[in-house]
Amino acid sequence: MSSATRTIGSGGDDGKLYPPPLASHEVIVNDAKLFLDTLKQFHFHMGSKYMIPVIGGRKLDLHTLYVEVTRRSGYEKVVAEKKWREVGSVFNFSTTTTSASYVLKKHYWNLLYDFEQVHFFKVQGPITPPADVLSGSSSSGKPDLALAEYAPKHANNGPESNVEAKGYPRYGEGTIEEKIDCGYLVSVKLGSEVLRGVIFHPEETVPPPSSRVAVTGVV
Repeated sequence: MSSATRTIGSGGDDGKLYPPPLASHEVIVNDAKLFLDTLKQFHFHMGSKYMIPVIGGRKLDLHTLYVEVTRRSGYEKVVAEKKWREVGSVFNFSTTTTSASYVLKKHYWNLLYDFEQVHFFKVQGPITPPADVLSGSSSSGKPDLALAEYAPKHANNGPESNVEAKGYPRYGEGTIEEKIDCGYLVSVKLGSEVLRGVIFHPEETVPPPSSRVAVTGVV
């Protein structure tokens, strides 16, 4: 896919400007080694941290991630059309790798979004983040709160509830940390302990702070 063009307004990240492109988009999508060298230099010029994430015990192929997202018209288009699961399907992650869509989105934002702006969209001028950096946060930038109900599965011949046997309350105040394609990353305070996990469900809007969320298990 050929690179696109985009203009951005004023504002930006404390007046910081994007550096000029170090190579053309058409060249770096066809040369993984040049891509990584260019990405490393780009982060040096930006003064940002460069690293290769590890997912499921394997280094994430940032070149493939960049190619797959830009061939779908870039980060914001993939976010808007909810195609992170589609992008993730090309990586063949192990079944033990959970929330892959969210993880890919986070790493793309941290490592490749600005690189995409310069090399794919050919943006020049002040750095301006997209309107929705990582979905799932409220307009104030703080996680949404919800009342969580813990409903554990009972053993056939065991006590009514191991949780109740340990003295945990049935209800507790929970926090929706992030919205992901398959549900929500949450944390729930039960007594003196904080439990974290994932609530899986079909796509729907984030519940308001006063809503009640059924938690079917603890991670």
